[in-house]
Amino acid sequence: MRPLLILVGLAATLLLWNPALAAEDTLGVPSLAKAARLDDLFAQLKAAPNEQDAIEIEQKIWVEWTTPEDPKLANLMDQALAARRVADYDKALSILDQMTSEWSGYPEGWNQRATVHFLKGELEKSLADIAETLTREPRHFGSLAGRGMIRLQQAKPALAVQSILAAMEYHPYLRERGLVKALMDKAPLR
Repeated sequence: MRPLLILVGLAATLLLWNPALAAEDTLGVPSLAKAARLDDLFAQLKAAPNEQDAIEIEQKIWVEWTTPEDPKLANLMDQALAARRVADYDKALSILDQMTSEWSGYPEGWNQRATVHFLKGELEKSLADIAETLTREPRHFGSLAGRGMIRLQQAKPALAVQSILAAMEYHPYLRERGLVKALMDKAPLR
């Protein structure tokens, strides 16, 4: 019993000493607990036996991504998503600019900004934010698939396929997976 008490005491001391272990740090980097939940969900997603199970797991991942632990950051994310839903892209961008500036370690801030740039037709800005997202969360299948869609719009089918296949490494039932076969059947990729 005594060793267990020592371990619990040590764990509590570590959490008090290093708040980043307990919650997101001031840059928006996920806590160890949130990172562990995401790791578990990604393992489940990769092993999903069918599309329906994969979609349910995907939704849980999106909830983790779009629900930061920091209350102020969570409030800003809610506002940005609400503005995007009603196509108020300028307002969404203003909020997302603040998020990526103040919480630069938060991957979903960058991904959401990439999405808004895409919706505005600003493909190069979207690609830049996708790169930032993937630096912080390399498994972000949404960003990888988004990059694939941009590459399709830019008439770069080989790069589109490459991005979608990269996304499928993490999400084997990705909705965009059908595009890979269609693009490869259409013509040899350059």
